Amino acid sequence: MSTNDNLAQPIENPPEQPITIQPSAMAMYPASDDWSSGGAVADSQQQSMGGAAFLHALRRHWLLSLSLGIACAVVAGTVILLLQKPLYTATATIILSPREETIMGASADGRQDQLQGEFDIFRETQQNLVRHRFVLAAALRNPKMKNLASIQREDADHNALNWLGEKINVSFLGKSAGFMQVSMTLPDRYEAAQIVNAIVEAYSDEAANDDLKKRRVRLGELQKLFAEKESDLRTKRTELTQTRENLGAGDEKSTSLKAQLAMQNYGDLQRQFTMMKIQRDTIQRELKENEAARNATNSLDVSEGEITMALQGNQEFQALHSRQNMIEQILKNQSNLVLSNNKPSSASVRARDELDSVKSQLMQLRAQFSVGVKNARNLDLERKHLALITDQELYVNLVGNYQNEAEKAKKEAENIGKSFVEVQMMQADVENIEHLLKGVAEERERVKVELRSQARVKVLGDPPADVPDMETGRTMRMTIIALGALLAACVPAVGIVLWDLRQQRVNAASDISHRLRIPVIGSVPKIPASVMRRLGASTRKNQMWRMRFTESVDSVTARLLRKAECEQSRVVLITSAISGEGKTTLATQLAMSLARNRRRTLLIDFDLRRPTLDGALGLAAGPGVCEALRGQGDILSMVQATATDGLSAIVAGRWDRGVLSALTNGSVATIVEQLRANFEFVIIDSSPLLPIVDTRLVCQHVDAVVLSVLRDVSQGPKIQAAQEILEAFGVRSVEAVVTGGTHHGGGKNFHYESSALSDAEVLAPGEELSSTHGAGHSAESESV
Repeated sequence: MSTNDNLAQPIENPPEQPITIQPSAMAMYPASDDWSSGGAVADSQQQSMGGAAFLHALRRHWLLSLSLGIACAVVAGTVILLLQKPLYTATATIILSPREETIMGASADGRQDQLQGEFDIFRETQQNLVRHRFVLAAALRNPKMKNLASIQREDADHNALNWLGEKINVSFLGKSAGFMQVSMTLPDRYEAAQIVNAIVEAYSDEAANDDLKKRRVRLGELQKLFAEKESDLRTKRTELTQTRENLGAGDEKSTSLKAQLAMQNYGDLQRQFTMMKIQRDTIQRELKENEAARNATNSLDVSEGEITMALQGNQEFQALHSRQNMIEQILKNQSNLVLSNNKPSSASVRARDELDSVKSQLMQLRAQFSVGVKNARNLDLERKHLALITDQELYVNLVGNYQNEAEKAKKEAENIGKSFVEVQMMQADVENIEHLLKGVAEERERVKVELRSQARVKVLGDPPADVPDMETGRTMRMTIIALGALLAACVPAVGIVLWDLRQQRVNAASDISHRLRIPVIGSVPKIPASVMRRLGASTRKNQMWRMRFTESVDSVTARLLRKAECEQSRVVLITSAISGEGKTTLATQLAMSLARNRRRTLLIDFDLRRPTLDGALGLAAGPGVCEALRGQGDILSMVQATATDGLSAIVAGRWDRGVLSALTNGSVATIVEQLRANFEFVIIDSSPLLPIVDTRLVCQHVDAVVLSVLRDVSQGPKIQAAQEILEAFGVRSVEAVVTGGTHHGGGKNFHYESSALSDAEVLAPGEELSSTHGAGHSAESESV
């Protein structure tokens, strides 16, 4: 038995126990009540709680969130565990004397503040000495340090000295205490102890117990170096000033501007040189073409057209040509006489002789002018050839001149550029020397401070640092691992919840009644998938779910009956915002429930583009609504009986584009009125409201609209958009039925449900849900 069959077929009640509605009983139903009174209160309380939307989103995806969270936590914990290696700290202690011996000085009481200040300076100096580069370099020269893995690794990157400076820690046990601790924290406890011992040994040898003479020698060397570098600085500054004067620029900005101008001048000359070169090449090409034309002209004959054009202005030619025409006319006239007399005249003979003479003269004249035309043509080509030769010589000279100028500009720009680079290098040398002088001066002052103190350092222990046994910061490491794993576990859940919240899905009936202000007339439970697959089984669990489903549908039917009694609302349209929200199942069950209550009910499929009732109820596929809208039959003749007593149905029929235009011409109103007059209730299963226009054209002619809302699937903004569309089309009554609400009442209703189930078993022993119709399939029914 298919899922759709289970929900489309009637869930029978005993015929002797129909639902009867009394006005006093209906007054007890609040406008936004759920399918049982406890449900609305529970949902409302849950919705009012802070973070309820987050909890609902997490409820919908808890298994995915938990699975991904566990996986991320394991991965993150493992990664952090591998990265956060256990650390060990080796520590050596050095005692610093608070004062030095003086030959002449005040009493201890009188110099207490001064001694404290000097001791603070001494402590800071010793602290800096331990971390100083020359002490660390001396420690690196220790043969024991060369074999350590960490030192070898840093030596390979030429970073051992900097690494020691970062890792070594020098601190005091108190603000003014004389106990200085030198420590290092590393994953290898043995290396940590060896490095600390090497640094303390180098500090003792190179700094703490060194003779004062070495410090004075160092001070002298620093002063000598300072003097040398100061002299170099003056020399460099003088050279820099002289170089700038040679360039004609007083400062760096002027020097840069002059270099830019020189490069710009070179660029302009180079562009002009290129243009002259292109023009020269063009003239040379034309010269070759002219030479070829001259050679070709000598071998070409003069055409008759050219000779005729040349003879147009010649008077002799005009006179001969006119005489030729005249003689030809005379000969023509005389030829007519000859035909009549059959004998040529002497005048005709003379005329022919004269005509031959004129033609001969014309041929001679043409021959003379043919030679003249050829000579003129050669003369033009010769003139053009001479002009091109002149232009060629001119541009050859220009190309040479511009090339020379460009080379000069290039050399000048290169010289200025070199001078500019020299200025930049000299400026950098000056700055480097100034920086070096500053460092030398600071070092000289530091040595002067060191000379004021005597050796007052004592290292405790031999060796100073022992190999540590206890791990450093174990609790913190474990805490970081735990927090990292916890954070990684929460990330998928937070991401999934945020994604779900963006959908603004319906969490409870109160979302519809309180937030969207749409009255909720009932709630239908969502049957678990495991029960849905075996809904026709005779087990007590399946019968309990069928009973709950029937009761919830009947409670909605009670609201419809009361509404029909008070407001004559008998034509009800069932729709949803989008597809997949259970509207077809709701329409089918409401129609069956009305039929069980002795109401002549018609279920009509107005989901014209994706009809499902014919398959769900096992009816013929046509004719139906589409044929009625196209005027191909009376709507009442298309009514089909169903297996449920009192329930009739009209299928959708065959849809085409013509049906859409018929929805707007008043046919829907006529059909609805006919059906209203012949049935007590008309339940219209329509198409979704938002995707297509069909329902908007039908809803204008019904008494009420019921929106099917599927919890955890329907989205608030889309439901609100559907409500606004219905209001815009003049629908007076818009209500909602929520599918998938929580099981209201829980254990409190167990005795009532058990009692109702026992009565049903007694009244109808062994009765099962049977497939009385064909196996239709509805995507929307599957959602429920």
